[in-house]
Amino acid sequence: MLILGLDPSLHKTGWCTIQKNSTIHSYGTFTVSSKFTGMEAMQEMFKKSIKGLPKAGLLVCEVQQYRHGHGEKMTIENLLNLHAMCCALFLSLDIKNKIACTPQRWKGTLPKKIQHARLCEKYNCLKTATSDEKDAAGIALWGLNEYNRRR
Repeated sequence: MLILGLDPSLHKTGWCTIQKNSTIHSYGTFTVSSKFTGMEAMQEMFKKSIKGLPKAGLLVCEVQQYRHGHGEKMTIENLLNLHAMCCALFLSLDIKNKIACTPQRWKGTLPKKIQHARLCEKYNCLKTATSDEKDAAGIALWGLNEYNRRR
């Protein structure tokens, strides 16, 4: 079974698939031009994601919160658009098992830089990955553990 981790954003969505034995299978990023904003950006990202995401047995998607850190400014409109995109992906992708998580659930209070360093230490292939792809890998790994814990 492949586990698909998603780190969604309106302009850059990282994804990563891992195998059930926790090995990295593949990863990548979908990007949408900054000329698209709000609902248009969400629709464009949804189109790219629905066409390009690999098949998996478990989808683990980070859901955004109003509070934000160093990333793009999270307006209420963008928050709602991201939630709409995540819901649309959950409903549209032919994946039986789905888990949503907040950033605090999958990485706790660990700073992103340390989280990424630990992932690269364990998974050498992630050293060239983008920040979004590393986040997606962390989300997928957390999702696999959560899936196993629930079973």
